[in-house]
Amino acid sequence: MIRIIAHTDDGVIAFEPRKDLKRIGVFGVVKLDYDQAWLQDDGTTVTKKSRPSRNGVEDRIRGLPATARFMVTAPNGGIVSLHQDLQLWMHDLCRQRIPSTPEAEAKMSWRSLTAGSGMSTRFFTDFAGSETHADYVNGKNLDKEPMKGKPLVTGGTILKIIGERRVGGTDCHVVEAINPIGNYRQYNPRDHWWLFFFPTISARVQVKDASGKFLYFLEYISEPFPQYKNKTVMPVLALAGQSENYIPKGRVRILAENESLPSPYLNSSVPGSETFFYPNPYA
Repeated sequence: MIRIIAHTDDGVIAFEPRKDLKRIGVFGVVKLDYDQAWLQDDGTTVTKKSRPSRNGVEDRIRGLPATARFMVTAPNGGIVSLHQDLQLWMHDLCRQRIPSTPEAEAKMSWRSLTAGSGMSTRFFTDFAGSETHADYVNGKNLDKEPMKGKPLVTGGTILKIIGERRVGGTDCHVVEAINPIGNYRQYNPRDHWWLFFFPTISARVQVKDASGKFLYFLEYISEPFPQYKNKTVMPVLALAGQSENYIPKGRVRILAENESLPSPYLNSSVPGSETFFYPNPYA
């Protein structure tokens, strides 16, 4: 058996080559914000825009989470309770990707990743994040309810499609997901890669002329979340008791049978506006 030794910034890591990624079934990739056609209130569509530009935020805002929420029919709007063991498991999934990082630093990443309170709502937990709800990884707010998340993924996520369903008047793909109160610890990002995602930020980068004058934005940039040293991984969670989610068909591009798994990340190589290249986590 071949065994590879890699010398990385996180130390020496020994691993075996990935198993054959031959796919059985139909898979789709969640379109990046730049590739999505967004319907506006006036009936027009917006395309070729980053999340910051589409949201009309200030030019100083470089990037925003490229969230793609699943359609839900639950009366509570589709909330996942992040109970103690689920939190510990999710943190450990990320922790395994940065094995030499001090635990205190890794716990700071968890607190940041799950933040969400008041006007600082973001990403997954919105108004029920680590500031105000039980954070079992850091041992904070243990007298409060567990944090609450919403079933979602981000641009570039690869999902396994197992059917179709109309939800709330929208034609959706049915995709495999993880039951948050089931035997979720049986799954891992290596062997069940379609049940996990690598959160992305939809970003824009300024292009300037030789004098430093702003010309325009490069809108297509897609980068990993900064937590866990840019190596955050998250499970594709369903609602409690379920093992499937529903995503609008227009939000997904179906992968060809022999198409390589695309990277969720896109960088710029434009001279003067280069961005860091991140390797494809699905490779």
